[in-house]
Amino acid sequence: MPVRLRFRTNHRRGFPKIGHQGCRDVLLVEGPRNGAVGIVLGSARCLEVQRRVSRVLHLHQHEDHMHRSGPRDNDLECVDDRGQSQPLHKLTLPECVIPMVKVSPSIITRLEGESAALVCQTSGSPTPQLQWNLSTLFSYYKVNTSGLTSELRLSNLSSSDSGRSVSCTAENTVGENSSSAILDIQFAPEITKLMDAVADHHWCIPFSVAGNPQPKLQWLFNGNDLPEGDYINTQIHATTENEYHGCLQLDNPTHVNNGHYTLVARNQYGQDQKTIFSHFMKEPWENGSSTDPLYYAQKTEDTPLDQEDSAAVSGSVILQRV
Repeated sequence: MPVRLRFRTNHRRGFPKIGHQGCRDVLLVEGPRNGAVGIVLGSARCLEVQRRVSRVLHLHQHEDHMHRSGPRDNDLECVDDRGQSQPLHKLTLPECVIPMVKVSPSIITRLEGESAALVCQTSGSPTPQLQWNLSTLFSYYKVNTSGLTSELRLSNLSSSDSGRSVSCTAENTVGENSSSAILDIQFAPEITKLMDAVADHHWCIPFSVAGNPQPKLQWLFNGNDLPEGDYINTQIHATTENEYHGCLQLDNPTHVNNGHYTLVARNQYGQDQKTIFSHFMKEPWENGSSTDPLYYAQKTEDTPLDQEDSAAVSGSVILQRV
């Protein structure tokens, strides 16, 4: 029911109203002394009710002071549900403790497939209701709530939950609070993507690798270690949770860079590897023509050469793919 505030004074003025959902009646009535005001309070969102009652009383008393009549501070009394009264300035509203909540431990570190448990504890008055936010969880779970404690049991932990925050909310008629824990699920590397080379500003062999802790990456070229330097190097462009997206960047590769590229990802829990064949340029000695889309020769000023002239061109000729 809405909060209703009614004032009765010797001046017979109107009754101001304040609405608030979820609260029982709050009624201001004539007190035991002439011109005094009493309050009848039920359980409510007490802190907000107290604030609103105090504000209305202050305004009402100010108006009465201007007329030099009406209730004085010492005349204001509170009458509770049992009919007992006490001075308003000594009033302590019952059942008005906002919930406190804590989830422990704050970080869960486990291997993929293992189990774990989280405990949510609360306090407050009225007794708070506990609720876990589990809508996006991939791991199996079971909740057991008793009184002011709720236990969340996780089983067959999924690597998809690594880095995820699990929260517990405590709420009563006064308000709510939340606490959370982080799931640190560790797992062996998995190469989720390895694609054909693409030409951008540089040539790039795109890849995505998942793993926790972050895997170390190594490249092989035709089965041998691929040295990295200024012209060939690994770039990580984006990280999403425990997945790393990047490319093996090659600056102006030629036919000597054609071959099999193997990506190896390792951490302490295992490794994964995948291989792709990349073709950047046709070998100069292969049969072809100047119109072959995979291979042509051009001068530095971008003037095309025919097949006979190209054999006579020296270092000013650049071989490239269209």
